[in-house]
Amino acid sequence: MFREEEDSSRSATREAPRNHGAKKAKERRRHMYLKSIEIRGFKSFADRTLLDFNNGITAVVGPNGSGKSNISDAVRWVLGEQKVKSLRGGKMEDVIFAGTDFRKPLGFAEVTLLLDNSEKRLPIPYQEVSVTRKLFRSGESEYLINNTSCRLKDIHELFMDTGIGKEGYSLIGQGKIEAILSGKMDDRRALLEEAAGIVKYKSRKEESEKKLGNTEQNLLRVQDILKTYDERIGPLKREKEKAEEFLILSKEQRSISISLILSDLEDFEKEQKILVSRRDAAQKEYDQVAQKRLLAGEKLEAIEQSMEEKKARENEQKGLFYEKRDESEAIHRDLALLSQKIEDRQAQILKNEKAQSITEERVTLETQAKEQLALEIKEGQEKIQEIQQLLQGKKDRVKELDNSLKLSENAQKGLRDEEEDAEEKLKFLQEEVQGYYSQRDTLKGKIDHTRSVLDGYQASMTMNLMAKVDTEKEMAALEEKRRVQEQYLVLKSRETQEVQDTIKSIELSMKNMDVELRGQDAQMQLLKNMEHQFEGYTKAVKSLMTFMKNSSHKLKDQVHLVGEVIKPKSGYELALEMALGSQVNHVITPTDQDAKTLIDILRARSFGRATFFPLNVIKGFQAKDPQLKRGKLLGNLLTLVDFEPKYQGIAANLLGRIFVAKNMEEGLVAAKEMGYSHRIVTLEGDIINAGGSLTGGSIYKKSSGIFSRKKDLEDLMASHEALQEKRLEELAEKQSLEKVLQEKSRMEREASFGLNELNLEKTKLAERLEGFKKDVGRLQQVMEQTKRSHEHQKEEMALLVADIEKLDDKIQGFSKQKVKNKDYLKELKEKRTKEFKEFDELNSYIMEESIKEGRLEEALEAKKESFQKQEDMLLELAKQLRSLAEETIQLKEERTLAKETKEALEEKQGMLTKEVAALEKALDEMSMEELKDKVLLKEYAQEERTLDEEFHVLDKDLYKVKDALEKLEKENQSLLNKINDELNLTLAEAKEERIPMEDKDLFRKKLNTLRREISSLGHVNVAAIEEFREVSEHSTFLSSQKEDLEKAKLELKEIIMDMTLRMRTLFTENFKVMNENFNDTFRRLFQGGNAKLILGDGDILEAPIEISVQPPGKKLQNITLMSGGEKVLSAIALTFAILRMKPTPFCILDEIEAALDDANVYRFAEFLSEFARETQFILITHRKGTMESADALYGVTMEEKGISKIVSMDLSAARRKNG
Repeated sequence: MFREEEDSSRSATREAPRNHGAKKAKERRRHMYLKSIEIRGFKSFADRTLLDFNNGITAVVGPNGSGKSNISDAVRWVLGEQKVKSLRGGKMEDVIFAGTDFRKPLGFAEVTLLLDNSEKRLPIPYQEVSVTRKLFRSGESEYLINNTSCRLKDIHELFMDTGIGKEGYSLIGQGKIEAILSGKMDDRRALLEEAAGIVKYKSRKEESEKKLGNTEQNLLRVQDILKTYDERIGPLKREKEKAEEFLILSKEQRSISISLILSDLEDFEKEQKILVSRRDAAQKEYDQVAQKRLLAGEKLEAIEQSMEEKKARENEQKGLFYEKRDESEAIHRDLALLSQKIEDRQAQILKNEKAQSITEERVTLETQAKEQLALEIKEGQEKIQEIQQLLQGKKDRVKELDNSLKLSENAQKGLRDEEEDAEEKLKFLQEEVQGYYSQRDTLKGKIDHTRSVLDGYQASMTMNLMAKVDTEKEMAALEEKRRVQEQYLVLKSRETQEVQDTIKSIELSMKNMDVELRGQDAQMQLLKNMEHQFEGYTKAVKSLMTFMKNSSHKLKDQVHLVGEVIKPKSGYELALEMALGSQVNHVITPTDQDAKTLIDILRARSFGRATFFPLNVIKGFQAKDPQLKRGKLLGNLLTLVDFEPKYQGIAANLLGRIFVAKNMEEGLVAAKEMGYSHRIVTLEGDIINAGGSLTGGSIYKKSSGIFSRKKDLEDLMASHEALQEKRLEELAEKQSLEKVLQEKSRMEREASFGLNELNLEKTKLAERLEGFKKDVGRLQQVMEQTKRSHEHQKEEMALLVADIEKLDDKIQGFSKQKVKNKDYLKELKEKRTKEFKEFDELNSYIMEESIKEGRLEEALEAKKESFQKQEDMLLELAKQLRSLAEETIQLKEERTLAKETKEALEEKQGMLTKEVAALEKALDEMSMEELKDKVLLKEYAQEERTLDEEFHVLDKDLYKVKDALEKLEKENQSLLNKINDELNLTLAEAKEERIPMEDKDLFRKKLNTLRREISSLGHVNVAAIEEFREVSEHSTFLSSQKEDLEKAKLELKEIIMDMTLRMRTLFTENFKVMNENFNDTFRRLFQGGNAKLILGDGDILEAPIEISVQPPGKKLQNITLMSGGEKVLSAIALTFAILRMKPTPFCILDEIEAALDDANVYRFAEFLSEFARETQFILITHRKGTMESADALYGVTMEEKGISKIVSMDLSAARRKNG
């Protein structure tokens, strides 16, 4: 089923033109080119899609959203693109086909490029080279070269300095165009460095600098350690001697201490029996007195509790007595206050009634006066209204006359001003007309002179143009010869440079190999020394094996370690190391007697402790592989290691019951099925123990493990041998290329000499042509200026004539207006005389009547004020009456309430007097009962004090006995702890080591003497004995390592200097060529103008690179100021300049001409056709002009929504068929 689907996909997608343009393709296949792209599961290409390519131009077309640019993204991705934004995604998983409404998502994406390498431009011994990248949805990815797994770094190095790569100039899209011109300076420089061919040197330099940094760090660490060792050796020697003396004294001190402690323990046991007897007697007497004391306390407590209860009742009665007495006194005071309040309210009521009667009489009088004033005000208002109506008519007429006089006055004044202004303007216009007549005569003379000058310039222009045309024809013929010679020189230079680059690359590679070989030698020596010195084993095992190796003991060659005889298969080193754990330190001996002999050596030399496996005793078995349903195991660990047959029993004993799983998940499943009966270890070092406990986590690796170290040494030796063979091959290749270089250099010098002669001749013709051009340009400028001057003079003449006519019309108009103004002034004067007379008469009449009106209004206003005062007074009197009435009512209510309250309080006071007398009698009875209880309490307290004194005396005696017994037990326990902790013995063991002791005091003096002697030694480091030996050995080893590192450091510095020099030389040469090519391609694409690359100040390898362009007819400007189309065309010019200097095997252009107009698109297509001789082009485009230049056409469609499909057309074959 799967095979049928794959065959159907292949037949549907592999419709690419295979044989079209066969002859043309054969001519072009002189260099490496892209043969095909295979895409599967990448973005919209869900099915396996194969695109075949030949040399020349292939166009990829299709509607928006069909997936054209996904082809470009696929190439960028397979070459190692790691930035998801560059692939138009949010995360790397987005490049995997995500599915549609009718298709499920795929689990991986895969892209393969197949390149023709028959010319061996790639440093790999294959005719065809395939590069593959896979990405799985789980996040795993892999790279392959010719179906062999590799690193991303290997792919970068494979295509280094070929122009191919995710950042190279073989992949150019619209974003790349913007980055070339306006992007970051680092991005632009990286592109130009790739073109200049210094990237591989830069990469090797950076790698060497990194190695140099690591070497310097290692050297510093070694120097620091050596310095530490040098500082430690002297003090360690002194500490070692002190430690040896300390061990002798300590041994004697131990024996005496044991004997003294055991003697003290026996004395303590006797004293303890006496103290126990005394304690029992004191405890019995103490208990009896305590019982009597308890009974007396209970009686005293009972009487005190009774007295407290009676006291509480007495206090309660007292409180009630005082409360009733205070309440009776308060009522007495309130009655006195109420009597006084009733008298005050009665007096106030009488006073208010009298005041109310007087106010009512006054209200009647004031109301009569108010009515009389209202009548007088009405009569005054009627008289004033009659006068106002009469005056209003007269005032309206005065207003009309005043407005008329003002208007006539303004008109009279305006006419006078206008007359004076007209006189001045008339005089000015007459003077101005005379000036215009003079200017007209002068301008007429200038026009005649300019016409004669133009005729002379035209004759000179004709002569210069004829001479310029002749010189240009001669220049074109010479340029053709120079172009042919230049192409020949470029070809030879490129061939020479390629040979030189190859030789330099081989030399650099050999130097790097030499450095790497020396580094490997040092690393191998280090690993061998670590093996030799048993690094990684316990101190005891390390000391024992070192002793055996350096001695002539009969077991010297028969003793081995588990870590030496068992060797893991590849990939199982960590699993074996974790499974064995500390067992890797076990020592293997021929017999158990040999093991006993070695244990005696460990004890005698204080090396420590170790475990031994005698071959004649240790046996083991291999557990059978379990039959699992769900779990999966890699096998029994015993089958995954190698060892000699004689160690079968030991290997089986250690590993026979241990199984290996790939990871913890698979291990847990298998363990559960096995019932947790066996131990399982994973390849990551985690352990599932029998019974179900787990051991795992991170592993601290300060240095390589024992098994890993052995594998590292084997891998290093194999790599060292392969590197030596490769160096011999490159040396032979270098010698062969040096002979080829001599011949290429001779041919390049001859071509350069011929080109220089043609350039000299071209310079002479160019200078002559430039002279003609300058003369023609200068004449054109002068003629243009003269023509403009002539036209300007004509325009000035026409304007002068028009101005003169306008001025004559204005003068005639001013004269007529002057006569009209005089007649109008006379009429205004007569009219103003009549209106002034009537205006004065009316004003006199209005004045008299206004005086009468004012007097009447004053009298009326005085009466209105009196009327208002009467109204205010009446309102105030009414308010007073209401206030007196309300106050009288309130006073009567308060008087009634006070009388009622007084009667109630008198009744309550009588009842309280009786209650107070009864409470006073009860309190007297309680006081007598309290006196009786106090006498009884005093008797009980005296009895308790007597018992307390007796109890405290007994308690003190008992405490002394117990304290003495406790101290004795502590001293006894302290001596036992001393035996257990300090001497590390049990009591039985101490008794066995006890020595006879006649005089205990004499032994104590001797012990003190030994302690003083040990104390005088100060701090003692017993480990200094072994540490001194180890430090001495390590110091010698590190000194040799320091010499190797210093030698490697010098060699790396030489390589870095050599790389820097090569990069500067190569960049300088190629930058110059690139600049010339840029200017040439720019002029051809823009049909004129200039362009150049400007290298900034500073180191040429780090200086910024600016782009300066001058389109034809414009000033020199920065690239950022150009239009969008100009920017794109400039970037294309720079791209073609790079391709001319260093063609890339293939170049993918993704709609870079989208912003160009049709004319520039066709010019761009012509350039493509020219460069297609050296470079294979794959275009993603929408433009008709670009499609017409293609040899083959791929169409991208989406027959099924979301799935891109490919169709193809052989345009070359179609052109041949159509003639």
